[in-house]
Amino acid sequence: MGDLDNCCRVSGEAELALVDSVLDEFSSLCARVGEVSDDERDQFSLAVSELLTNMITHGETDDASGVRINACLCVRPDRLTGTLSDTAQEAEVVLDGVRMPDPMAESGRGLAISTMILDSLEHTTDTGNVWSFWRSRGH
Repeated sequence: MGDLDNCCRVSGEAELALVDSVLDEFSSLCARVGEVSDDERDQFSLAVSELLTNMITHGETDDASGVRINACLCVRPDRLTGTLSDTAQEAEVVLDGVRMPDPMAESGRGLAISTMILDSLEHTTDTGNVWSFWRSRGH
């Protein structure tokens, strides 16, 4: 299989149903590609779910057009990779020192969980927000 065969792409409105669509496509990709353990798939999916949920929950636009999200997740021989981009206002995000909140806190776990799971997580802005990330295979 070529590199393009090892990726799934999903686009849609920033609604919680999009999380399930992205995770379903990634699960199908893993089954098609093979050689992706359940643990690898589940850990990566958890990080993707947390990032997407944050984008959906916190993404805002200046107009009534709504926020759109594009997801691209890939299976590589040595790592699982992802890029999530949106059309929301650019967010100021500081990833250094992200920690789990107090156990009684009602929110704030998404980035902390993602940084614990992923080997690399970067946030950039370019007419929206772009999250690029990867997790080594065989953890």
